[in-house]
Formats: sequence, structure tokens, C-alpha cells
Amino acid sequence: SNMTDEEEITQLIQTNPYFASSPGQVKSSRVFGYDWSAGFLCPFYPTNEKTIELLLKELDMKPGQTLCDLGCGDGRILIQASLCSGVRGIGYELDEKLVETARKNVAEAGVEGLVEIVQADLLMLDLEKIQATAVVMYLLDNALIKLSEKLRSVLQKGTLVASISWPIPYWDPQWMKTVGHDNSFYVYKVPPMITGE
Repeated sequence: SNMTDEEEITQLIQTNPYFASSPGQVKSSRVFGYDWSAGFLCPFYPTNEKTIELLLKELDMKPGQTLCDLGCGDGRILIQASLCSGVRGIGYELDEKLVETARKNVAEAGVEGLVEIVQADLLMLDLEKIQATAVVMYLLDNALIKLSEKLRSVLQKGTLVASISWPIPYWDPQWMKTVGHDNSFYVYKVPPMITGE
């Protein structure tokens, strides 16, 4: 198909009984072969190479800096970041099988010293404690809404926050830089507070 990832997912969502139902009335618990009732925020939908390349270029991270991936899937973004730039990576993922896959991929890429994969529920995670230069995620907007308050505190610390395919709902567009067209992502950076106001 000639659809972009975004269009494809949007179409899946629009034609999907899970999203069409009002909250609390989930008609079907399995979507994309995916068990929503198990508490997962999003289906695993891998980020394509081109987007990862553009993203890492935009974040422009240096060796020793830390990239955090919320819902890291098979670990590909963190692995590429550590291979390309020598950055440290920490990935959080709820799905046990994906955690195993990601750890295996990290080992195969030879970056165990740099990348750590943690099994965790993002909604339970204390994002305040994350000491990262940048945080990246590829989540649907319903998940972004749930995390938006927590992420705001991360942003206020001066951390870059990047969201692939979806802008973070209700955030100030002035904080946002849109990168790419078909492989779009949004990078948020809060302007430093002006003192004395």
C-alpha cells in the first residue's frame, strides 16, 4: 500500500470497534491481534528506519548523554542511538515478549554496556526520576493524553521530548518542532523560564 504508517494506523483505529466504543465500553479486547484488556497502552508498531535516522539527527545527542524510550518495543531506536552516537539508552516496555526480544537485540548489537531494557508499566512509572537528555515515544494519542501531565514535568526539567507520528494533545504548539512529512515526529522543548516575571 502507498499509505504512510500514520495513515495506516489511523485507518485501523477508525475502523476499529475498540476505539469507536466510548471509554469503559470496550467491545473487543483484541485489536491488531493485541490484548488491550491486559493493560497495554498501545500495540507494538515498529518505527521505520528513515524516521529513526531523522529523529537521531534532530536530537543530535552526544556520547554519555541518555536517551529514554517509553514503550521501547524491540529496542531498535535505543540500539541505533547507541551504535551511532555512543549514547546511553534506557527503554521501558510492558510486554514481556518484547522485553526479551529487545534484550536479545541489545546483546546481538553488542551494546549491553550502554542500553538497559526495563519491564514496566508507563502509567506506574515515576517519570520525575528519569535523568535523560531526551525522551522518545511512539504511542497513540489516547496514551499520550494519559502520560501528558507526567511528561510535562520531564519537559520542565529541560529534557527534550519527542513523539513519533502524533503530537502530544493539548501541549503548547510553540514548544513543538515538526520534523519530516511522511515520517513525521514532534520534538518539544520548553523555552527557559524568564526570571523576574
